[in-house]
Amino acid sequence: MHRCWLAVLLLALMAAIGCGSHVESPQAGTEFVIDDRAAIVWWSPMPSPVPAFAASELQSYLERISGKKLPVYAGRLRAGDTAPTLPGAVVLLAGAHAGELSASWLNDAAAMLSGKQDDSFVLAGDRDRIVMTGGHPRSTLYAVYDLLERAGARFFAPSYPFYRTREGDFSEAIIRQDPLRIPTLHVLEQPSFRYRRKHVEEGWSHTHETMRELVDWMAKNKLNTLVVPYDYGGMGLVRWDAWRNDLTPELEKRGILLEVGGHGYTSWIPPTTYPGYYENGYNVFKVSNPAGLAEYEKNVVAYLKSHPEIAIFDAWPPDNARWTPADVEAFGSVSNAQAHVARHLGDALKKETPAVRLESLAYLPATDPPSPASMYEATSLVDFAPYDRSYAEPLSGTAYPRNVYYDGLVRRWADAGFKGDISIYEYYRKYSWHSLPVVLPTIIGGDIPHYRTLGATGLGTYSEPADWITYELNHRLVAALSWNTALDVKAYLNDHVVRRFGAALAPDMMAYFRDVETAGRDLYTGPNAAFGDTPRFLDARAKYLAVEKLLTSVRDRTGPTGTAAGLLIDRLAIHAHFASLDMDIAYFTRVQPDAPKVAAAHAEMARFVDEHMFDGIVLKCTYLQLRYLTSPPPADDEQAIRAAYRAKWP
Repeated sequence: MHRCWLAVLLLALMAAIGCGSHVESPQAGTEFVIDDRAAIVWWSPMPSPVPAFAASELQSYLERISGKKLPVYAGRLRAGDTAPTLPGAVVLLAGAHAGELSASWLNDAAAMLSGKQDDSFVLAGDRDRIVMTGGHPRSTLYAVYDLLERAGARFFAPSYPFYRTREGDFSEAIIRQDPLRIPTLHVLEQPSFRYRRKHVEEGWSHTHETMRELVDWMAKNKLNTLVVPYDYGGMGLVRWDAWRNDLTPELEKRGILLEVGGHGYTSWIPPTTYPGYYENGYNVFKVSNPAGLAEYEKNVVAYLKSHPEIAIFDAWPPDNARWTPADVEAFGSVSNAQAHVARHLGDALKKETPAVRLESLAYLPATDPPSPASMYEATSLVDFAPYDRSYAEPLSGTAYPRNVYYDGLVRRWADAGFKGDISIYEYYRKYSWHSLPVVLPTIIGGDIPHYRTLGATGLGTYSEPADWITYELNHRLVAALSWNTALDVKAYLNDHVVRRFGAALAPDMMAYFRDVETAGRDLYTGPNAAFGDTPRFLDARAKYLAVEKLLTSVRDRTGPTGTAAGLLIDRLAIHAHFASLDMDIAYFTRVQPDAPKVAAAHAEMARFVDEHMFDGIVLKCTYLQLRYLTSPPPADDEQAIRAAYRAKWP
């Protein structure tokens, strides 16, 4: 491949994915060439598994790209060199050697990182070496993946089973290049958000295998916090302890933070065990009772002491929290009562588990900031969950009152004197969407930079493997913008479409993403679909019907599913039929009532979901079942559905 042409290609790819706050243009003759003499060296002054893992990842992917398996050495500094103030590094070196490094190669990177956030990283190189390092061991791993992206790799999705076929694993893509030439680099990257999260949430389709793959994808997309329920809904079905032994090593070798908790004072002080601390009709214990509060603190502290892998604990009240009137009166507001619990627990954690950070929640009915005397401490995190916002417009819009409310709410917390970290729990993949194709690049592209201007320092969304293909672009774009809010979203979308589907199909797939975004924005003006707003519903239905015709035509042209484009278009075309069925149910129920047609659509959707629940396009769950069942599902159906996913994806 011609050097100049490759240099131009690499720079174009960098621009498309928003890489680099400082990139020097390549100079003739200064490319680093991956050949048989090159080697990889990792160095760490601390007992962290991340640099060695980063080196192994670099070796593996460079072999896939260039066909050359480079040797990997554990590095040592030259005799007499003073160790730089770095937590580790990976160095790609030209010429054979046995792992000796000069501190001078690392000092410039250390100077660039001085005073920067922990997750910032540096890529610095010429024709002799490329240094990859960061302010934290995990950001050295980020630097490695960033270099691979500059060489053409794309980490589209976790390697879930439905992406893997006999022809290959289509969760990722690489460009084969031999020899691989990497232009001169001088890059400092800094994250826009301190906490970049992925939530497991209800975990209908998560299994040991899918959780491992999610963690792997998170690191490749520079996410740094996995959020897992202690015990979702108290049902014993989705619990950190069920995955702990398997996942903790995977998190540690990538340096990913673990956050555990979720809705659940009742998990730590259950009413069945402590009935005296509760009042009939209220699911929050009587927090003004010192004995109840002490019992809650004792049980949380004991758990955290026995789980040192946990970095953040979510001290959230139950979902749909009902506080006793006496407590609301005693503290002056629900927000003050909730802050009272958090402040007391925070004092206990400082003494017993000082490495654990506490997070609370600004969520109904405690969305307002506490009074100044009750305000959370500056070491706290507070999560905002705009669950009932509109996706018809960005959060900064003014047409929908709930968007205006949430926009102002974040500002009011800052005005009220909260000095801690504000994180946003966003719903860019939502259970109430029941796996409809609601893909929102324009909304996401406007929202996330706006959240940062409001002062948010954390952002996360939840995930389900079972409909990842449906929301693949949402997941990927949220991760990219969480790292870099200055990302050129149009260029990113173009890069995604061209690399995922090929240049020839790009116009059709851009039309697909345009139409499903328009349909989703028409439908989800609030927390549930606007089926009762006939003009908006009819517009959404027309878009989904057009999408089904478009993708059927595209699938006929792409042929077999032995390529990434073929597989994805086949799945998306099948999924478009599902969207049409859903529209039929609403249309023949509300707009043009026809009971036989509704019954036929119900039956077809039930068959469809059972046939395709493992294909990456629909999640079988209660939210979806309510679209096609004429009576509520059995009480034990949630357990049965989760068991089916865990049997298929162990």
